[in-house]
Amino acid sequence: MSALKPHSRLLRGSIRPTWRSRGRLVTAAALCGAASFAVSVAGAGASTTAKTTRSHASSGSKVHACLMVSNVGIDDHGFNQEAWDALVQAHKTSGVSIKYLAESGSITYTTIGSEFISEGCNLIVGEGFDTANEIKTLATENPKVKFALIDDTLSSPLPNVSELVYHTDEAAFLGGYVAAATTKTKVIGMYGNEPIPPVVTYLDGFYAGVKYYDKINHANVQTIGFNPSNNTGEFMGSFSDTTKATTITQSELAQGADIIYPVGLPSTAAEAVKQYGHGALMEFVDADGCPAYPALCSVQLTSVEKNILPTLFRVIESDVTGRYDSGIFRGTLRNNGVGLAPFHDLAKKVPAKVQAEVATLEKGIIQGKINYNPYATNG
Repeated sequence: MSALKPHSRLLRGSIRPTWRSRGRLVTAAALCGAASFAVSVAGAGASTTAKTTRSHASSGSKVHACLMVSNVGIDDHGFNQEAWDALVQAHKTSGVSIKYLAESGSITYTTIGSEFISEGCNLIVGEGFDTANEIKTLATENPKVKFALIDDTLSSPLPNVSELVYHTDEAAFLGGYVAAATTKTKVIGMYGNEPIPPVVTYLDGFYAGVKYYDKINHANVQTIGFNPSNNTGEFMGSFSDTTKATTITQSELAQGADIIYPVGLPSTAAEAVKQYGHGALMEFVDADGCPAYPALCSVQLTSVEKNILPTLFRVIESDVTGRYDSGIFRGTLRNNGVGLAPFHDLAKKVPAKVQAEVATLEKGIIQGKINYNPYATNG
């Protein structure tokens, strides 16, 4: 399926989010006031909302948006928080009632979905690849409820579902090129949290960018930790195993890597790079890690961004106005659905020539002149 026309204007120009402060995503508490959120503590016999929910009601909009996320929660300064901040912005802008619930132990996406329906949520957002089955089931059984699925598409479209997927391989290609142009040891470490399509897309594009640099510059930069031919390599096996992320990072540093590309828990990797890397650098994913983690900015070369916040915000606003944008939106460099973050403190480590080359590559990808990911195995 091709992207729907209503989504084609999602991000360029004035749609770019205006609630960032120096690139920092403002947290929900900062936007709405910490005291305005109902936060409860789990106890014996408590409902599934007890431990992992935060909500804010409003008498303004009739839209009641509810977000289901993984056990990482919404304070990850990246993937999940981008989605939650989109809901918060919709609350500020249009009075949308908002709530989130994270899976935890016996609290599964199925129990979360059932609770959302029983509570009258009329716009339910599934954050992540693992929510796809539940979103499909709920959307089929509740045709009057609107749904948004982030990072995956349904096997067949439903008129009440907006599917948001991101060509992070485009932006990752640029990140890989920068890494290859910057490494001193000519060894770059890569790894992911789980070998699922959204993660592999990040890794495929980055690998392709490194190899493109090799081709253009007659170089020989080695990558370790990921094999694009069969999508194997170093994977944490979860979204939250900080010990595993640290161990993999240390191992790749020990093998000579002086740039690490972790698709999963990038802040943990950054801490390990800062502590054990002896001058090594890394690249964040999902959101710009530098403003989110100022103390780690000294080791962040750049970040491959998946711009969930503005794209999901636009979907919610379409529901507010009564013209819900169902169908597939594909985030690309062209529509600013993905991108490469600034170099921040490390701008001087990236020569002006390389920065100009990256700008040219971005134009080439947008114009369809560069094969940014010959390794992709998913759409």
